[in-house]
Amino acid sequence: MADVTQQPTFPANEVELAKANTLQTLQAQEAQPSFQANRAFNAAIFGDHPYRFVSLTPDVVKAISPESLRTLHAVRFQPAQALLVISGDVQEASTLKLITSAFGDWKATGDKLPDLPEAPASSTHSFLVLPRPGSVQSTLRVGRPAVAAPHADRIPLQLANVILGGSFDSRITRNIREDKGYTYSPDARVTTMQHGGSYSVSADVRTEVTAASLMEIFYEMDRMGTTTVGEDELLRSKRYMGGTYLFQNQMLRSLTGTLATYWVNGLKPEALSEFIPKVNAVTAEEVRRVARTYFAAKDQTIVVVGEEAKVKAELEQFGQVRVLKN
Repeated sequence: MADVTQQPTFPANEVELAKANTLQTLQAQEAQPSFQANRAFNAAIFGDHPYRFVSLTPDVVKAISPESLRTLHAVRFQPAQALLVISGDVQEASTLKLITSAFGDWKATGDKLPDLPEAPASSTHSFLVLPRPGSVQSTLRVGRPAVAAPHADRIPLQLANVILGGSFDSRITRNIREDKGYTYSPDARVTTMQHGGSYSVSADVRTEVTAASLMEIFYEMDRMGTTTVGEDELLRSKRYMGGTYLFQNQMLRSLTGTLATYWVNGLKPEALSEFIPKVNAVTAEEVRRVARTYFAAKDQTIVVVGEEAKVKAELEQFGQVRVLKN
């Protein structure tokens, strides 16, 4: 690992194979409406900020060479901006000795990378259509910029999301799947990074119920901020959130990944043990507050991928619609 970290060779044949595989992956992604929706949504809410990017582009991949990778590695891979995480039944003294032996002579070169700017905290309430000719369904994204990982609202917002749309027992699932039958598997998620984040609700619905589905999503989003969640629903959501967290981090590989992600996003290792107590401490009023702050329908950006004419007619019931270029 120390040799690969400090002395990568980037053989030309391996670089070409990686490029070919990546281009095939991008071609497959491009055929998926969910990928198109995510790309258009991130571009809409983050503008020119680097968080807008969800994937490489073919032009970037084609331009890569072993030389460009070596240059990039020299700039990006520096000991002052790297973290080594080891999880397991290890002896601290002997493990530190091994680490020092492998990495002790790794020295920083060049200038420190500049920090990313803070990501946008809000976006314009707008309705955007990305045409997908022949599509029989609409792929929806409803959301906005949210909070960075270190923000105090992160855990209350994640819990509010579980109640609204982030679990199979969520309100949006019960509404547009179980009750209305508009979609099979709606979802909602909070994405947090070091300098910003996002919130989004997603669903694939029949084209003719695009507007009806959005109306129900807007209703549930606004209801979260105008009414107080009941004690039983709050408790169920806390148990789901805590249980999922424990399940996801029960394997050493997952635990190591969580700690590394925390570091990248500006969180301390102690956040691992603090997570469930903080979830359990969230009150119903806090859920209502963060919902009022981040879920209000009037503040959301809406992206729909589907048959242009039909989708546009559905969305024009809400106001002006902008058609995006593919």
